[in-house]
Amino acid sequence: MKTIRFGSSSYSLRQETFSQAEWEGWLKKSSLSSIEQSYVYGAAEAVVEGMEIRRFGIYRNETRIALAQALVKKTFLGLFKIIKLSRGPIWLSNPVLPDEKLATFMVLRKAFSRLKGEFIVLSPELEETPSQQALLQEAGFSMIATGFSSARVDLTQSKDDLKKNLRANWRNQLHKAQESGLDLQHQKLDSNIDWLLSNYEAHLKDKAFPGDSPALVRQLVEIADQNQLQLLTAFDKKEPVAAILNIVHGFCATYFIGFSSAKGRQYNATQLLLWESIMDLKKKNIRLYDLGGLYLQDLAGNESEGLTSFKQGLGGQEYQLVGTFV
Repeated sequence: MKTIRFGSSSYSLRQETFSQAEWEGWLKKSSLSSIEQSYVYGAAEAVVEGMEIRRFGIYRNETRIALAQALVKKTFLGLFKIIKLSRGPIWLSNPVLPDEKLATFMVLRKAFSRLKGEFIVLSPELEETPSQQALLQEAGFSMIATGFSSARVDLTQSKDDLKKNLRANWRNQLHKAQESGLDLQHQKLDSNIDWLLSNYEAHLKDKAFPGDSPALVRQLVEIADQNQLQLLTAFDKKEPVAAILNIVHGFCATYFIGFSSAKGRQYNATQLLLWESIMDLKKKNIRLYDLGGLYLQDLAGNESEGLTSFKQGLGGQEYQLVGTFV
């Protein structure tokens, strides 16, 4: 446990043990959580990458104010440890006071000692602004990379407002898909994932696109329960033509992977899948739907403009995170 004094309060970082249900229960106390801080994603990534996972509570005095999940990689015969904390901490109150943010990042900075061979790589769940960059610098961090970009759809809006916010061409394509006669099925995650995974893997190789590995997806499916992964598939008669997989974390959800065949694209099947998944998540009281990244690049550094434009058609609120810091 590492403790610092800040103002009249003490702040501490405590490594703790959580069950999956406990962690997800705490995430529901937050207005904003990320896929990387979900229990199942962290557990799956630890297995696939061969890393140790650590989960922490961050406390002001004896009140837990945030959670953080980190992956630890040992290098150079185990003499050095890289602690990767992605899209955390997750704040348990809203709004978060600036002093609490600063104290939290200060205790994270001090908890891992370079003299002991510990190096933290932090990509916090903070939007990119000069004040957020200044806060991290004041806490002792230095920026090494720009931040991730995506968009979030506010599911607390009415169905009519969600549809009004769609771009006109996207809304027209959705209407055509709804009239196409496609059969949409919410599927359980056993053998039903195979069609999506095999086509997703082939698509990654064909497009040289650095998406999440099929091994990670399979590990997620093995760990997660039915309520945390949402698999939706579109069928033309009995032939699957498109599918998407979303991950639920707290009261948020994130688009994870998807694939559409040529016939699926002809029918605008992905538009229909996304819309129906949003309606289903809304019924389950999910409040935010993250579109899983904008302005993404392939391995050659070329931006996938078509994918970005397609996701922007949903009318979500775009954001860019503050970056990666050491």
